[in-house]
Amino acid sequence: MEQKQNDTFNKNVNRHLSCLCSDAAVGNKSNKKTERDKATIRLMIDIYCRHRLGLIETPERFKALADYACRRLDHCRWGEAKPACKDCPVHCYAPKKREEIRQVMRWAGPRMILHSPMAALRHLCQCLMNKTRLPRQKSSTPSSEHP
Repeated sequence: MEQKQNDTFNKNVNRHLSCLCSDAAVGNKSNKKTERDKATIRLMIDIYCRHRLGLIETPERFKALADYACRRLDHCRWGEAKPACKDCPVHCYAPKKREEIRQVMRWAGPRMILHSPMAALRHLCQCLMNKTRLPRQKSSTPSSEHP
């Protein structure tokens, strides 16, 4: 039974990794990053369901969440220059969906290094690059530096 569970999970991971690593799976170079992001979010949801919830198959609720996240990526106003969602100045997720995806990412994110090191490193580089590229928002509270 355990072997069957591992085989199913490994098959899902390999499917997602092939999407992450293969340029042929993307077809159009202009949306390569978006397609990688979609594969990464689906992999994170699979990892969360398998290891956090102890499920063999991804439930419909989480499949719907993955589809929602992919639709948001397709309609992102930043396109290929999009920052990581947590660093984005525009939050396009509905509040409930945003909390669900945050919960999945918060748990699965640190574990990505074990399941897909390239996707984890790519995300880390994306976050670091975006912190230097995005303009900082001015705080609405007065600064204590200037009396």
